[in-house]
Amino acid sequence: MKAHVITTLTINPSLDKSTHFTGLIPEKKIRCETPRYDAGGGGINVSKAISKLGGNSLCVFTSGGSSGALLEELVANQKIESYIIKTKNWTRENFIAFENVSKAQYRFGFPGNAFLEEEKQKILSTISELNTSYLVISGSLNEGLESDFYQKIIEIAKKSNVKVIMDTSGEALVKCWKPVYI
Repeated sequence: MKAHVITTLTINPSLDKSTHFTGLIPEKKIRCETPRYDAGGGGINVSKAISKLGGNSLCVFTSGGSSGALLEELVANQKIESYIIKTKNWTRENFIAFENVSKAQYRFGFPGNAFLEEEKQKILSTISELNTSYLVISGSLNEGLESDFYQKIIEIAKKSNVKVIMDTSGEALVKCWKPVYI
């Protein structure tokens, strides 16, 4: 792979669909405005921020189905260099709704689909092939992934002297944390 100073990894990206509406009434049909689609997921968001600041990174993420195809297009439209790990199952979608009167935001986050064993191995082998100084791992894990999956990625990256920045939560974060003494 081509050398990059910064590489981001998003295992559980999302196609974010957002809209505006007026009035939230139970059991009634809510009329929404035309939806907007955005590429989402921790590492993708980091690559988008780096790009907006005038930098560049390699954005590595998983993608499947038509939601994944739209996600890939959205990332490409932002001129972000990417490496896509194809999956059988569709990329998850999130839904965000803004109520116009109250200015309240409702965020519906859905879990990512499970990976096949060969897809898990492809993620791990991709990390071993990276030519990067920094790996930013950001976001949640998909359903069915072991809580130590990020720990495995960090161990692979460290063998290549890659500095890792970890952004996740829960048990996955606990498994990655090892104190560093100076």
